[in-house]
Amino acid sequence: MTSKTLFLLLLNLTHDEMRRLTDYLRSPFFNKDENVSRLYNFLQKKMQAKQKSQISFFDKKNISKHLFPQKEIAKAERKTAALMKKLEQLIFDFLVVLKGEEN
Repeated sequence: MTSKTLFLLLLNLTHDEMRRLTDYLRSPFFNKDENVSRLYNFLQKKMQAKQKSQISFFDKKNISKHLFPQKEIAKAERKTAALMKKLEQLIFDFLVVLKGEEN
């Protein structure tokens, strides 16, 4: 299963927005879960290494194997799904901050 929302959010960010999102996710004020940053870094590297239009690397099973190789696959997939949702929400929050800066 893939997260199309997360894929589309990341796909439509500019290079500068991606850089600023990295800083945003590193800030303990906005993000207290280090695994969310690990997920973002993993996805960012995949997007840079492959064609941006490929959604296949947003597959929860593949991400789970990378982020949590020691965990049972079902637990790892649940944890990954929760992290993907957190990352989506943090990106939405980040976009609100950016919009506020424009005004």
